[in-house]
Amino acid sequence: MVKEMIQWRPIIIGTAIAVILYFVSYFIAGVNLMFPLLMLGGLLVGYMVGGDTKNGAFNGTLMGLVTGVINVILLIAMIMIQGASTTLLVALAVTLIIYLIMQIILAAAGGVFGSLVRAESELERSSPEESE
Repeated sequence: MVKEMIQWRPIIIGTAIAVILYFVSYFIAGVNLMFPLLMLGGLLVGYMVGGDTKNGAFNGTLMGLVTGVINVILLIAMIMIQGASTTLLVALAVTLIIYLIMQIILAAAGGVFGSLVRAESELERSSPEESE
């Protein structure tokens, strides 16, 4: 049943959008927009997946997990490139885990919002237009 709920194409598209826009915003503008981009990616995943809010939340959670792991790995790489010791990484481990959990929650919330937007837009399309 879980395998039927997972839709990898929207998850990969949402992850790619979040990661690419994160790098563009961080390295060009110097602004970390990962949290809003995760909401945007989750919204897109939830919209593309369709179905009920449970399906949107599940696929949004997977997108947040994949994107969060990629982001944490990149943050660790950036910290190591700057010359930080492994002692600093151990000290930052709890912060990185909390960061990962927040990313998963935001993407899941975005997935719920995306599925709600799709359900609302389908509801408006299916209802007959009232002409006066």
